[in-house]
Amino acid sequence: MTKRELFNLILNTTADVCEVAVSEILDGKRTMDVVDARCIAMHYLRKYGLTTRDILRLFGRNNLNSVNSIVSAFEVKHSQSFCFRSNEKEIRKILESKLPE
Repeated sequence: MTKRELFNLILNTTADVCEVAVSEILDGKRTMDVVDARCIAMHYLRKYGLTTRDILRLFGRNNLNSVNSIVSAFEVKHSQSFCFRSNEKEIRKILESKLPE
């Protein structure tokens, strides 16, 4: 699977589960549901081997710190939000069924 295919699979899965548009995840919208979706998507992109630079390029961003801060927020959000954990768990199950570890 190419990086672009992996990106599309993770982004589409995340958007579907979180009930937000892919375009909202990509355009930097800052509502809580979109921020959570972006955080989960970036977490799984890193987990499945994309580098920070890959993620920057695929998201069309140019600030390395923005990706790092979003990814580092994952654990905090996961520990504090039931909705975040619930969405992440569903996304994880879907991705595990479609992708090798």
